[in-house]
Amino acid sequence: MVSIIIPACIIDEHLRDQLILCLERLKQHTPREMYQLIIVDNGSTYSTAKMQSAADIYVRKSEGIGYGMAINIGAALADGEYLCFLSADVFVNQNWLQSLLKDLASFGDNGAIMPFDRPDEPDKLVADQVWGALWMVPRWVWNEVGPYDEELKYRYGDQDWWIRAKKSGFRIFRTTNVIVEHPTEGYCYRKTKQTEHESAEQARMMKKHGTTEFWQFIQQK
Repeated sequence: MVSIIIPACIIDEHLRDQLILCLERLKQHTPREMYQLIIVDNGSTYSTAKMQSAADIYVRKSEGIGYGMAINIGAALADGEYLCFLSADVFVNQNWLQSLLKDLASFGDNGAIMPFDRPDEPDKLVADQVWGALWMVPRWVWNEVGPYDEELKYRYGDQDWWIRAKKSGFRIFRTTNVIVEHPTEGYCYRKTKQTEHESAEQARMMKKHGTTEFWQFIQQK
Protein backbone atom coordinates (compact mmCIF):
# COMPACT_ATOMS: atom_id res chain seq x y z
CA MET A 1 0.00 0.00 0.00
CA VAL A 2 1.03 3.59 -0.65
CA SER A 3 0.43 6.30 1.93
CA ILE A 4 -0.39 9.53 0.07
CA ILE A 5 0.38 12.55 2.23
CA ILE A 6 -1.03 15.98 1.39
CA PRO A 7 0.25 18.94 3.43
CA ALA A 8 -2.46 21.55 2.88
CA CYS A 9 -2.58 25.28 3.57
CA ILE A 10 -5.86 26.41 2.02
CA ILE A 11 -6.18 30.14 2.64
CA ASP A 12 -8.34 31.42 -0.20
CA GLU A 13 -11.03 30.35 -2.67
CA HIS A 14 -8.53 29.69 -5.45
CA LEU A 15 -6.58 27.21 -3.34
CA ARG A 16 -9.88 25.69 -2.17
CA ASP A 17 -10.88 25.02 -5.76
CA GLN A 18 -7.47 23.52 -6.52
CA LEU A 19 -7.73 21.21 -3.52
CA ILE A 20 -11.20 20.03 -4.50
CA LEU A 21 -10.00 19.17 -8.02
CA CYS A 22 -6.86 17.51 -6.61
CA LEU A 23 -9.00 15.23 -4.43
CA GLU A 24 -11.48 14.50 -7.21
CA ARG A 25 -8.73 13.52 -9.65
CA LEU A 26 -7.02 11.42 -6.99
CA LYS A 27 -10.26 9.50 -6.35
CA GLN A 28 -11.01 9.15 -10.06
CA HIS A 29 -7.62 7.88 -11.17
CA THR A 30 -6.37 5.83 -8.20
CA PRO A 31 -7.68 2.39 -7.19
CA ARG A 32 -8.90 2.81 -3.63
CA GLU A 33 -7.30 -0.38 -2.39
CA MET A 34 -3.87 0.90 -3.39
CA TYR A 35 -3.61 3.85 -1.05
CA GLN A 36 -4.18 5.47 2.30
CA LEU A 37 -4.84 9.22 2.27
CA ILE A 38 -3.36 11.40 5.01
CA ILE A 39 -4.04 15.15 5.01
CA VAL A 40 -2.12 17.42 7.36
CA ASP A 41 -3.98 20.72 7.54
CA ASN A 42 -1.34 23.39 8.04
CA GLY A 43 -3.38 26.37 9.18
CA SER A 44 -6.12 26.32 6.53
CA THR A 45 -9.07 28.73 6.66
CA TYR A 46 -11.05 27.03 3.87
CA SER A 47 -12.20 23.46 3.11
CA THR A 48 -11.44 21.88 6.47
CA ALA A 49 -14.63 19.78 6.37
CA LYS A 50 -13.86 18.66 2.80
CA MET A 51 -10.38 17.53 3.80
CA GLN A 52 -11.64 15.74 6.89
CA SER A 53 -14.28 13.79 4.96
CA ALA A 54 -11.86 12.79 2.18
CA ALA A 55 -8.95 11.60 4.33
CA ASP A 56 -8.35 8.29 6.06
CA ILE A 57 -6.33 10.31 8.58
CA TYR A 58 -6.82 14.05 9.04
CA VAL A 59 -4.65 16.18 11.30
CA ARG A 60 -5.40 19.85 11.85
CA LYS A 61 -2.75 22.28 13.05
CA SER A 62 -4.46 25.63 13.26
CA GLU A 63 -1.32 27.60 14.08
CA GLY A 64 0.49 26.86 10.81
CA ILE A 65 3.43 24.62 11.64
CA GLY A 66 5.36 24.86 8.38
CA TYR A 67 5.87 22.51 5.47
CA GLY A 68 8.62 20.34 6.94
CA MET A 69 6.77 19.50 10.13
CA ALA A 70 3.56 18.82 8.21
CA ILE A 71 5.41 16.32 6.00
CA ASN A 72 6.96 14.63 9.04
CA ILE A 73 3.63 14.34 10.86
CA GLY A 74 2.08 12.66 7.84
CA ALA A 75 5.01 10.28 7.40
CA ALA A 76 4.92 9.28 11.06
CA LEU A 77 1.23 8.35 10.78
CA ALA A 78 1.58 6.44 7.52
CA ASP A 79 0.99 2.70 7.30
CA GLY A 80 2.15 2.23 3.72
CA GLU A 81 5.24 0.52 2.38
CA TYR A 82 5.68 3.59 0.20
CA LEU A 83 5.26 7.27 1.03
CA CYS A 84 3.93 9.60 -1.65
CA PHE A 85 3.95 13.36 -1.03
CA LEU A 86 1.39 15.28 -3.05
CA SER A 87 0.81 19.01 -3.22
CA ALA A 88 -2.82 20.09 -2.88
CA ASP A 89 -2.77 21.82 -6.29
CA VAL A 90 -1.49 18.89 -8.37
CA PHE A 91 -3.88 16.89 -10.55
CA VAL A 92 -3.03 13.27 -11.32
CA ASN A 93 -4.01 11.27 -14.39
CA GLN A 94 -4.90 7.65 -15.13
CA ASN A 95 -2.43 4.97 -13.98
CA TRP A 96 -0.14 7.54 -12.36
CA LEU A 97 0.44 5.52 -9.19
CA GLN A 98 0.88 2.18 -10.91
CA SER A 99 3.44 3.73 -13.28
CA LEU A 100 5.40 5.38 -10.47
CA LEU A 101 5.60 2.07 -8.60
CA LYS A 102 6.66 0.19 -11.73
CA ASP A 103 9.42 2.66 -12.62
CA LEU A 104 10.62 2.87 -9.02
CA ALA A 105 10.91 -0.94 -8.98
CA SER A 106 12.97 -0.82 -12.20
CA PHE A 107 15.92 0.54 -10.24
CA GLY A 108 15.37 -1.66 -7.21
CA ASP A 109 13.36 0.84 -5.13
CA ASN A 110 16.75 2.32 -4.28
CA GLY A 111 15.78 5.98 -4.09
CA ALA A 112 12.91 8.32 -4.92
CA ILE A 113 10.86 9.00 -8.03
CA MET A 114 8.69 11.82 -9.33
CA PRO A 115 6.77 12.57 -12.53
CA PHE A 116 6.95 15.33 -15.10
CA ASP A 117 4.46 18.16 -15.32
CA ARG A 118 4.93 18.53 -19.08
CA PRO A 119 4.98 16.11 -22.02
CA ASP A 120 8.29 14.49 -22.86
CA GLU A 121 9.48 11.44 -24.71
CA PRO A 122 8.00 8.24 -23.20
CA ASP A 123 9.78 5.48 -21.32
CA LYS A 124 12.59 7.63 -20.03
CA LEU A 125 14.02 7.92 -16.54
CA VAL A 126 15.93 11.14 -15.92
CA ALA A 127 18.42 11.02 -13.05
CA ASP A 128 19.10 13.83 -10.62
CA GLN A 129 16.30 16.15 -11.66
CA VAL A 130 13.87 17.12 -8.93
CA TRP A 131 10.31 18.38 -8.65
CA GLY A 132 8.71 18.60 -5.24
CA ALA A 133 5.01 18.81 -6.03
CA LEU A 134 4.61 15.02 -6.19
CA TRP A 135 7.20 12.41 -5.31
CA MET A 136 7.36 8.91 -3.87
CA VAL A 137 9.88 6.98 -1.81
CA PRO A 138 9.96 3.52 -0.20
CA ARG A 139 9.53 3.74 3.55
CA TRP A 140 12.87 2.04 4.18
CA VAL A 141 14.66 4.72 2.16
CA TRP A 142 12.80 7.45 4.05
CA ASN A 143 13.89 5.86 7.33
CA GLU A 144 17.51 5.68 6.18
CA VAL A 145 17.65 9.34 5.13
CA GLY A 146 15.53 10.63 8.00
CA PRO A 147 12.71 13.18 8.24
CA TYR A 148 12.53 16.68 6.81
CA ASP A 149 14.49 19.49 8.42
CA GLU A 150 11.71 21.27 10.30
CA GLU A 151 13.69 24.52 10.40
CA LEU A 152 13.09 24.74 6.64
CA LYS A 153 9.45 25.72 7.09
CA TYR A 154 8.75 27.46 3.81
CA ARG A 155 11.08 26.33 1.05
CA TYR A 156 14.00 23.99 0.32
CA GLY A 157 12.80 21.20 2.60
CA ASP A 158 12.40 18.96 -0.46
CA GLN A 159 15.82 19.88 -1.83
CA ASP A 160 17.49 19.34 1.53
CA TRP A 161 16.00 15.85 1.77
CA TRP A 162 17.06 14.95 -1.78
CA ILE A 163 20.63 16.17 -1.22
CA ARG A 164 20.83 14.06 1.95
CA ALA A 165 19.42 11.09 0.03
CA LYS A 166 22.10 11.42 -2.66
CA LYS A 167 24.81 11.70 0.00
CA SER A 168 23.45 8.45 1.47
CA GLY A 169 23.88 6.70 -1.87
CA PHE A 170 20.30 6.82 -3.15
CA ARG A 171 19.15 7.91 -6.60
CA ILE A 172 16.56 10.53 -7.54
CA PHE A 173 14.63 9.98 -10.78
CA ARG A 174 11.90 11.64 -12.79
CA THR A 175 9.88 9.44 -15.11
CA THR A 176 8.31 10.54 -18.36
CA ASN A 177 5.78 7.71 -18.04
CA VAL A 178 3.79 9.84 -15.58
CA ILE A 179 2.56 13.30 -16.54
CA VAL A 180 0.59 15.33 -14.01
CA GLU A 181 -0.83 18.84 -14.06
CA HIS A 182 0.33 21.68 -11.82
CA PRO A 183 -1.15 24.85 -13.33
CA THR A 184 -0.68 27.10 -10.30
CA GLU A 185 2.91 26.18 -9.40
CA GLY A 186 4.33 28.74 -6.96
CA TYR A 187 0.97 30.36 -6.19
CA CYS A 188 0.78 29.22 -2.57
CA TYR A 189 4.44 30.09 -2.06
CA ARG A 190 3.79 33.66 -3.19
CA LYS A 191 0.38 33.98 -1.55
CA THR A 192 1.65 33.08 1.92
CA LYS A 193 4.59 35.49 1.63
CA GLN A 194 7.10 32.69 1.97
CA THR A 195 9.53 34.74 -0.14
CA GLU A 196 10.21 36.79 2.98
CA HIS A 197 11.97 33.76 4.47
CA GLU A 198 13.90 32.66 1.39
CA SER A 199 17.24 34.30 2.24
CA ALA A 200 17.35 32.72 5.70
CA GLU A 201 16.52 29.29 4.32
CA GLN A 202 19.11 29.60 1.55
CA ALA A 203 21.69 30.44 4.21
CA ARG A 204 20.73 27.34 6.20
CA MET A 205 21.00 25.17 3.11
CA MET A 206 24.43 26.54 2.20
CA LYS A 207 25.63 26.02 5.76
CA LYS A 208 24.50 22.40 5.68
CA HIS A 209 25.58 21.44 2.16
CA GLY A 210 28.03 24.05 0.89
CA THR A 211 27.35 26.89 -1.48
CA THR A 212 28.43 25.13 -4.69
CA GLU A 213 26.52 21.89 -4.09
CA PHE A 214 23.39 23.75 -3.07
CA TRP A 215 23.22 25.91 -6.19
CA GLN A 216 24.19 23.08 -8.53
CA PHE A 217 21.37 20.97 -7.15
CA ILE A 218 18.79 23.75 -7.34
CA GLN A 219 19.67 24.45 -10.98
CA GLN A 220 19.09 20.80 -11.96
CA LYS A 221 15.33 21.29 -11.91
